[in-house]
Amino acid sequence: MQIGATEESDRIYAASCYCPITNLEHADAAYEWQYGHLSELHTEHWERQIDHWKVTPVVYPISKERMALSAPLRASFPEYINRTAPRGLTMDGDGNGSFTEYIKQLILDSAELAAQSGAEIPIESGVSLTSGTVDFKQYCTYITRMKPPCAFDDPDMQTYENDLFGSETESVRHFTQFGHEHSLHGASCAPREPIALMNAMNFIGHEGCAQHWRIRHGAADRDTSFAIPVLLAECLRSVGKSVDFCLPWGIPHSGDYDLPELFAWIDDIV
Repeated sequence: MQIGATEESDRIYAASCYCPITNLEHADAAYEWQYGHLSELHTEHWERQIDHWKVTPVVYPISKERMALSAPLRASFPEYINRTAPRGLTMDGDGNGSFTEYIKQLILDSAELAAQSGAEIPIESGVSLTSGTVDFKQYCTYITRMKPPCAFDDPDMQTYENDLFGSETESVRHFTQFGHEHSLHGASCAPREPIALMNAMNFIGHEGCAQHWRIRHGAADRDTSFAIPVLLAECLRSVGKSVDFCLPWGIPHSGDYDLPELFAWIDDIV
């Protein structure tokens, strides 16, 4: 207003979120809950050619030292879900329960919708439209694992998230107690305030929180666990927010792939 802007509210009315990378304090644990049974990484090597990019699939094993970090991270996740998830969504000590069943149902819904549009659902995906079941471990094996344990707060300080929490004097910092304790370089940990400010979960229910949300996280997105966007959506619903959420079949970590549907959603809420 000091520069002459109109005297109107700057509250956000609606948010369209594609594959939200948030809740970083718990993202490592969530990743191991989903992919902890897999010890190989599936990535891609991109090489610039004259008129295109050459993309080569790369598969390599996770070291025993790094895999040793998976079990304690995975074991910590059910307690967080039981403390945070609304409407009776829970997990037992093995990571199973109504929260897990709900995610399986979202995957099944995604496959059924894709099949209605003519897509073939591979048997190796672990999704059976005939029986209406999802083998969750098999499904995660099918879409493959992309990141090693400590997928976000890396002991080697090599992730974008470590860089995100850097300061004027340190280019990279840890942002979880677990990552800090297992640091290979003795790096410091960021203060609590900037970590909290980066987590959308901390602002659900606040006065400025948007009323309408459209969240899409691809059913083949391996950049973070399905649990992260699902928990965001369900916690928003629990405080009365309007949430349109799904896991679009076969979609990796990307956005703007369903613009007609997005525009229709905008028209509907305004």
